[in-house]
Amino acid sequence: MDSITQATLGAAIGEALLGRKLGWKGAAWGAFFGTLPDLDLLFYPFLDEVERIYWHRGISHSVLLMVVGALICGPLLWLWWKKHSRDISLARALGFVFLVWSTHVAIDCFTTFGTSVYEPFSNERVWWNIMAIIDPLYTLPMLIGLFVSLRNWRHRKNRWLPTVLGLGLSVVYVAFSISMKVSHVSPQFDQAFKTAGADVVAISPTIFNTVLWRGLGETQDDFLIGYYSPNDTDDEIQFERVAKNQNLVEPFLGSREFEAIDWFSRGVWSAETGENGRVRVIDRRFNEMKARKDGVHESIPLFVWEFWKEGDTVRFQKAESEVRNLSVPQLLGDLWRRILGEETH
Repeated sequence: MDSITQATLGAAIGEALLGRKLGWKGAAWGAFFGTLPDLDLLFYPFLDEVERIYWHRGISHSVLLMVVGALICGPLLWLWWKKHSRDISLARALGFVFLVWSTHVAIDCFTTFGTSVYEPFSNERVWWNIMAIIDPLYTLPMLIGLFVSLRNWRHRKNRWLPTVLGLGLSVVYVAFSISMKVSHVSPQFDQAFKTAGADVVAISPTIFNTVLWRGLGETQDDFLIGYYSPNDTDDEIQFERVAKNQNLVEPFLGSREFEAIDWFSRGVWSAETGENGRVRVIDRRFNEMKARKDGVHESIPLFVWEFWKEGDTVRFQKAESEVRNLSVPQLLGDLWRRILGEETH
């Protein structure tokens, strides 16, 4: 998930486990280790564009490294705290590092992006499609509980209580999302895709909420994309068909550049010819942003790469996102209305 959420989650765990012993420094250590796996981005200057595709959320998010990291960093922290007369056991230091690191990886697995928990033994990525990459409704309870503990309860013996309550509410929110998907949303999409003659690829919540969900299915030639909210007045899900056009990438097949994008998208991509004659490859796993132009809603994808050839050399780059030019209040307003069941066309 986003960096603010990961830092908040780590800080909340640090406050709950270490706050009584370290004060605000417990939350600070938690925020540091909660952010640490995502600092793999610091290696980007030493990697080329293809290597960066594999690197982020790679080995730093693996089970192997979270165990090794705990076994190395835990004793070092324990020695540091012991040197500064902090009465914290080795077991608690180890548990703290492992818990913060592992919850960072776990919450990333809940999203669509994909996380390489099996590295270096396998580069297969885990994506459970339970949470959006950004969801303030998950983050805010932890943030509020942490704030109350640090500001208003810092001198109390049970200063951990507001933080733990905030963590608990966030866990309940995740449980609600799982329940919503398993008991209500997935059956709706399963039936709709079956009727449309398509196989289910992914069912995931849209950004900022767990009420409006997006379903992605596929046939031999097309992807089917539909949205469903329990507030919809019409239970029949309407699908947008997107042609795969995968024949367009034939000039790039076998190149390490294309293989990286094919791996990252798990093969869930479509292609189109761009205005400059380059081939645009679109990762269809992610939600589109809906923009209104002349009263008509247009779908804007988030992950797009452009491919072209210079002689026999394959070139590619991340396409500049059109999302940055959209009106945020309009997007949020449209999202809210769709959550409430208003269909957009």
